[in-house]
Amino acid sequence: AAKEMRERIGDKLKKAGLTHELSKLDTADITTFDAYALSLVKKYHYYLNVSRDIGIIEASVITLYKRKVLTDIFNEYYEKEDKDFLSLISTYSLKDDNEIFDFILSINNKLDLKTNKSSYLDNYINNTFNDEKIDNDISLYTKYILKIIDKIREYLEYIDDSDYLDKMYKALSLLIDSTTYDEIKENITSIKLPQAKGVSDITKEYKEKISSCIKNIKDLTIYKNSISIKESIYKTKDYVKTIIDIIKELDKRVYEYKSKYNSYEYSDISNLAIKLVKENIEIRDEIKNNLNEILIDEYQDTNDVQEEFISYISNNNVYMVGDIKQSIYKFRGSNPSIFMDKYNSYSKNINGYKIDLIKNFRSRSQVLNNINRMFELLMDDDIGGARYKESHEMIYGNTSYDNEVFNDFNYDASILEYENETNEYSNNEIEIFTIAKDIKEKMSSNFMVFDKDTSKMRKATYNDFVIILDRSKYFDDYKKIFEYMGIPLTILKDDKLNVNNDILLIKNILDFIIRINDGDFNQEFKYDFISIARSFLYEYSDSLIFEIFANNSFKETSIFKDFSNIKSINSKICSTIYEEIIDISDFYNKLYKVGDYENVNARLETLYNLSNNLNELGYTIYDFRDYLNNIIEIGIDIKYSSYKDNSDSVKVMTIHKSKGLEYPVCYFADINHKFNISDMKDLVIADKKYGLILPATVEENNSIIKELYKNS
Repeated sequence: AAKEMRERIGDKLKKAGLTHELSKLDTADITTFDAYALSLVKKYHYYLNVSRDIGIIEASVITLYKRKVLTDIFNEYYEKEDKDFLSLISTYSLKDDNEIFDFILSINNKLDLKTNKSSYLDNYINNTFNDEKIDNDISLYTKYILKIIDKIREYLEYIDDSDYLDKMYKALSLLIDSTTYDEIKENITSIKLPQAKGVSDITKEYKEKISSCIKNIKDLTIYKNSISIKESIYKTKDYVKTIIDIIKELDKRVYEYKSKYNSYEYSDISNLAIKLVKENIEIRDEIKNNLNEILIDEYQDTNDVQEEFISYISNNNVYMVGDIKQSIYKFRGSNPSIFMDKYNSYSKNINGYKIDLIKNFRSRSQVLNNINRMFELLMDDDIGGARYKESHEMIYGNTSYDNEVFNDFNYDASILEYENETNEYSNNEIEIFTIAKDIKEKMSSNFMVFDKDTSKMRKATYNDFVIILDRSKYFDDYKKIFEYMGIPLTILKDDKLNVNNDILLIKNILDFIIRINDGDFNQEFKYDFISIARSFLYEYSDSLIFEIFANNSFKETSIFKDFSNIKSINSKICSTIYEEIIDISDFYNKLYKVGDYENVNARLETLYNLSNNLNELGYTIYDFRDYLNNIIEIGIDIKYSSYKDNSDSVKVMTIHKSKGLEYPVCYFADINHKFNISDMKDLVIADKKYGLILPATVEENNSIIKELYKNS
């Protein structure tokens, strides 16, 4: 995104003839938060007592190291038979300790987004387990139940049978007058609603709704009284303390590892940058005085750490651009409430000014009208955090569309309906066929699109079509069906290195070289040999492989001779050995056999960059082999940008990948999913607002905090 912004600014400067400004573009601070923080840490490294050569550790490497360290910590707790730890494991582990293990890793990663992580953990027990805090939580929980009682009152008003209404009031009077948890608990247990015989359909309908509310309240009042709620929460105190102690120890050991090799995660760099400007006034002033303006794009996606950093270097000179409707990165730590808090205060001219950039210069009036109509129904303060009709409705701005020669095409949004009348295809496949047929019909009927470069209408090409999905699950289905329909298709996604055959092959070659050097010709050596022999690098036939096995003639093969040439493996760095493997096997020249040259090349380059990163961490060839083994076995994703095919083809991508792009014709498919709320079933949950959420027992698997979290 930063690269694209630099290019766009360059194009604008060229068109305006601003050659002096254009010459300064290469050194301009058009950058991500992470890159800017890293540049400051490197520039002022001596203030932070770190090396100027400070580097970024590969995410998969540090993930594996954290798993290794946490395994060591768990083993140490087991060995010393720590009472609280063993109680934690026995309480929350059904078959093994994997769930607690993974939870600790997950919560640790979330806490890394806090600038005050250490003090947050130090004070967590005192801040969470005290009567005042728990009484407040019980009060919030009671208000939550009282809202359901308010619903009962509302439903009673719709009952149109006066005699039946009197009976209902008699049955419910104590409950609807309740104000505390204890009163609600006492009064809900004895409720028995009168039978709805001979009453109107409306009365029956609202009696059922009230019954549903009663059931909901019974489910929420599982605790005997407010005292037992408090006892249940306090019962988890020792478990939480143990988790925090483990996280602190994990942090300590991992940070020692990072310091040793001068390689850090981006979250560490951000915290170092904050420490730099927070503790050194002269540096803070120097940065402030050198910045006329700070312009932040995609402000709705900023996180707490980035916001704190900006607060130190700004001087009433920050211009933020954002749109709450486009907030799609909460899952990776963004905090949209930062945007909304400023939006609301700036709307009242408090601490800043709001400028509504609601004119849209990208889309036709029909598109905007359709979107406005949908979002007016969907978005308000409670859902989506925006009063859409009042202040977020988009206004048509690109009037060049009004000067078209061709106006006889329908550019309104349309719903493509289909019915699955056969069991031959799944609903998803029928949907893909429906989209494919629609594209073919548009192409054959000379569907016209507006060309922004020429400001004229032209016939659509395949490049003008995009299919946008909320997940990549069905990409392969699109590829198969579009191939069958004769429509060129390009899938745009970040691929994963750990699921490709190239990495398996490289891993087996590394293992093979190690076994040759160690003189270890056991069964694993033979597995490696078969993998390499059958690959596109050597293409041995099965009969030849069988003959080699029968005669035990491995040492006479070209494979053995080739890789025996890689010697002194203990004194070589990972990237050197990797280069030798690629060179000896003639990997690049043989890629024509497998096709997909550009993507394989991208994977090999990613793997080479990884090997360089491992050099800096002192990895041996044995470590490199184990590292590849682990990322394959554990399934740690190493993403790389796949080759961008610029051929005339329909594109398919996820909605995250589509951000910032534009296409004349967009299909939004596979949108019949419910929201993913599977984490509510988890035994232990970490939440920004509610902290660590644990039930007192596995059987209970609930707490008032979990219910508040679920409601939120």
